[in-house]
Amino acid sequence: MKFIFKGFLLALFSLLIIACSADYLGNRANTLSLITIKANVETSTIGIDQTLEFTVEGDDGEDYTSQSIISVNGEPIEGSTYSFSEGGEYVFSATYQDYGSNLLEFNVVTERFLVINKSKALRNQTVEFKLLNPDGTDATEEAQFYVDNNLIEGATYITDVAGVYSVYAVYDNGVSQTEESTFEVFIPKRKIVYEDYTGAWCGWCVRVTNAVRLLKEQSDDVVIVAIHNNDIMAFEGESQLADAFDVSAYPAAKINRTLTAPTPEDGTESIDLALTHAGEDTDLSIAINTNLNGDNLNVEVKLISENPIPSSYKLVAYVYQNGLIFPQTNYYVDTPGSPYYQMGNPIPDFVHDDVLEASLTTNIFGESIPATVAYETYSRTFTALNLSEFAETESPNTYDPTRFGVAVYVVDENNNALNAQHVRAGQSINFE
Repeated sequence: MKFIFKGFLLALFSLLIIACSADYLGNRANTLSLITIKANVETSTIGIDQTLEFTVEGDDGEDYTSQSIISVNGEPIEGSTYSFSEGGEYVFSATYQDYGSNLLEFNVVTERFLVINKSKALRNQTVEFKLLNPDGTDATEEAQFYVDNNLIEGATYITDVAGVYSVYAVYDNGVSQTEESTFEVFIPKRKIVYEDYTGAWCGWCVRVTNAVRLLKEQSDDVVIVAIHNNDIMAFEGESQLADAFDVSAYPAAKINRTLTAPTPEDGTESIDLALTHAGEDTDLSIAINTNLNGDNLNVEVKLISENPIPSSYKLVAYVYQNGLIFPQTNYYVDTPGSPYYQMGNPIPDFVHDDVLEASLTTNIFGESIPATVAYETYSRTFTALNLSEFAETESPNTYDPTRFGVAVYVVDENNNALNAQHVRAGQSINFE
């Protein structure tokens, strides 16, 4: 059964929540939190006669190149350019005051070399090849290209067959050949969104927690977010979300934002319904790049699609936290067969995962995505978020920024989630 209707809570939440377009930026870092080193080349393989030119940019929009120390393989260099005397593997980084940058890795070669414009491509997306001289100049017209040992016409390749392909270039009238490289053609897989409207006070809510456990065991194509109500883990926009998606009693679970999971949520019928579209082929893919600089989380989201992305679609980006330990009311303590049978009421050291903490998108329902043509990448970089603002240190809890994660959805004009992705803070996930 469901119980505890939320009508009597609305007055309280109306004092705390402003408008649907509320801007949750109070805990965003407004000053420098990250520096990024960039080079004047986009490929990881370069010729020995190429000179690298570096810039160092802050996430506050400032250029820190002249104030930074740039290093190669751990050794500082003079200025912001570097020339090579021998081939091999080189790693560059930058530091400014106490800030460390990302790493740039290059394989420096002494002969002509092959460049592929993308390591992953969608079905029917054009993959381009180039043959470059050791100084970086283009010698493509002198080359013939082989994909999976088959000579192709020209220097581009298109296929609708997913897989990993090998490619090399032959030049000097067939006498010389570059090293073999690979690229992948992929079909995006759909991840479903499962949102758990819950509260530590709600004794029936543990059955949705059990549903989440079952979903995670049965599929990797599920993105979970737990939206807490009226407890220490409550999300400040919970009332708005609950009102918009017709959540009037707890527990409640929403599949792809708008479909209500039938009761009991951990029953076979409900789990099967949730997984109906998990892992299906689709047309749109999401990549997430994150960086942790101390407590500051920096997030970049990229989208790409085999079909045009209309401006009616929205991007939703949330930050969640795992491993919070707080007592959980348990009405299944006397129910044989329940995973929570005889575990106490409340369960004293209950572990709460996927707890929604903040919205990266300024609107909790999502930001409009500019109309984007097929095969073009749309990128959105968010203002750094200070994770320490969400620290829970009441024993036995401790603060650990790596326990946070990022969940991203793309929703249509009716708020139906079309695809989703998630990643732990400090890690990144490519298109898949």
